[in-house]
Amino acid sequence: MQRWENSFRWRTQSFRSNRNVWVWGMIGLALLVGGRRAAEAQVVQFAGNNHYYEAVAANISWPDARDAAAARSYQGLAGHLVTITSAAEQTFVTTTFPTASPGGYWLGAYQDKAASNFSEPAGGWHWITGEPWNYTSWNSGEPNNNGGFGPSEDYVSFAANGNWNDSGTPTSTTNGYIVEYELPRPFFDVNRDGYADILFQNTVTHQVSYWAMKGATSTTTSTLPTIPAAGYAVVGVGDFNGDGNPDLVFQNTTNGQVGIWYLNGTNVIGAQSVDTYPASGYAVVGVGDFNGDGKPDLVFQNATSGQIAIWYMNGTAIVGADSTQARPSTDYKVVGVGDFNGDGKPDLVFQHNTSGAIVFWYMNGAQYQSGAVASAAPFASYRIVGINDYNNDGHADILFQNATTGQIALWFMNGANLIGGGVVGTPPDSNSVVVGPR
Repeated sequence: MQRWENSFRWRTQSFRSNRNVWVWGMIGLALLVGGRRAAEAQVVQFAGNNHYYEAVAANISWPDARDAAAARSYQGLAGHLVTITSAAEQTFVTTTFPTASPGGYWLGAYQDKAASNFSEPAGGWHWITGEPWNYTSWNSGEPNNNGGFGPSEDYVSFAANGNWNDSGTPTSTTNGYIVEYELPRPFFDVNRDGYADILFQNTVTHQVSYWAMKGATSTTTSTLPTIPAAGYAVVGVGDFNGDGNPDLVFQNTTNGQVGIWYLNGTNVIGAQSVDTYPASGYAVVGVGDFNGDGKPDLVFQNATSGQIAIWYMNGTAIVGADSTQARPSTDYKVVGVGDFNGDGKPDLVFQHNTSGAIVFWYMNGAQYQSGAVASAAPFASYRIVGINDYNNDGHADILFQNATTGQIALWFMNGANLIGGGVVGTPPDSNSVVVGPR
């Protein structure tokens, strides 16, 4: 069978001849992560997080507003009652929708009386999305649970001055609600701020750390207090226990054993090993949901033959296995997984061992459907080390690291097309290498 790459025709461009792409990416970064897109009707985008917002006038209770917001959509994005998690977002919402405050519009916050931290009037408040309850803008004297008189107030609405008021029973109504539409949360967002983060592992101490990112800018560095055993390398990221937090996949470099750390932020809350060992020569090269069951699966590649195999997983249990009928040239290595053609299914990303050329396999499960070549090629010394959506535009992006200098760089992608990017920085220390997410 003719090798798959022979069906493509491309000219590998020297990254050195495309320095202007990097420069353009740095200049245009603010536009990529901070610009406002044209609004349709009263749907407006907030540059601070790239989410969309809409005010809906209606005589409605909080439970009905919650359900109505969840039933709305914009540009294919599902809605929910607004969750305001910063002063900037608070200012944006109240100034963009001036009728919301005097109208007492509902927010997506409620008081959970079954919560461990519940107490009246200030304990047990939660956002409907599960985001951390770290920011509040209560009006003076609020929350007050109706002053201790009358029905309990279990929801949050705007006060007339734009601050918040605890108000309402399940049947109480206000004059409307605010809907928020947001892109799917990046799958490696440790601090849950809506931006994809970068994962490192120290090759000497084996310590794992991460950079909290805002697009292409690193904000803080955090280290996991638990250190993996010697010989275990981070090879992937996915939510394997279904708690909404990213977990780490390790593989033993000697015997191939695969293990998973369950994380809650930077805390390791559990660990399990996969009972079955992969065949000799097969290494984990990516994580993605290839059978569409909502659970992450493991992708392997044989270092000698190039053969690609997939374990369908339910946590650490293997529920099935498959292999791709197509087999790449051994000059190409799978370097990550991401949805690059926008069909909602994970695709495979390859990089040529010598030239650095990048090729995408668009997949339907384990079956190759079609392919594409990246519109540019990086310097040969830059290797792909991560795949995630770093500018929150709904498209998977590519993270590189220079094998010699350690310098980290980022390409913003629209499918196979490079649309911007820039240099991110150097690792926390000389022994730390980027290990994902991929």
